[in-house]
Amino acid sequence: MTDTDRSIIVAMATFDEATCPTIASAMGVCRQTINRNLPTLERMGLVRSRWEPQASRIGALVYRLTGRGRALAETIRDARLTPSAGSVS
Repeated sequence: MTDTDRSIIVAMATFDEATCPTIASAMGVCRQTINRNLPTLERMGLVRSRWEPQASRIGALVYRLTGRGRALAETIRDARLTPSAGSVS
């Protein structure tokens, strides 16, 4: 799993469901970056997608974290908040 994958998981934890452009906007990256990574996260069982006809004028895929994805997001957040053993206070 890449750093980008981990960042996507953490960003998605702030939404119940979100489209690719919404996730990209929240992260401050282009939607192509998100589009490239979401299928991998879905194959890993961390993200689930579904077609939502009302998501935009023409419809869109919306994504949500699975239970496994939410648990991983918490683990990543906790690890980022815990100071490393070598840090100076």
